[in-house]
Amino acid sequence: MASLAIQRFRPGNPNGEAVLIAGGGGYKFIGIGCEAWPVARWLNSNGYTAYVLSYRLPEENWQAGHLAPLQDAQRAIRPVRSFERKVQCWAFQQVAICLAWPLSDPISAPIPRRTRSIRWCRKSTASA
Repeated sequence: MASLAIQRFRPGNPNGEAVLIAGGGGYKFIGIGCEAWPVARWLNSNGYTAYVLSYRLPEENWQAGHLAPLQDAQRAIRPVRSFERKVQCWAFQQVAICLAWPLSDPISAPIPRRTRSIRWCRKSTASA
């Protein structure tokens, strides 16, 4: 069962920009190791700080149902924006809409109070 978590990959020579990455999987699984981590390492090699998002999947019976990935994208974008001066998003497959929607309309789907926690995972450099 997936839960909201963010891993930060810091480059050796940062360029001051960041990318929030959400792996695909057709809302059945999350392509972290096969999609998101390789992209994070590549972005690090080009000076970008990368944030890899692990989000809740709709079919895992969350109270939010199909809105769970959208809520997690909203919750992830807010703190990343507070840490970085310029943030871009990279999403695979269907999850792209979950990152595009809160970027264009950040208050469209309210976040329930009890789901506001984010688990931050430690990834310090591109070699991690």
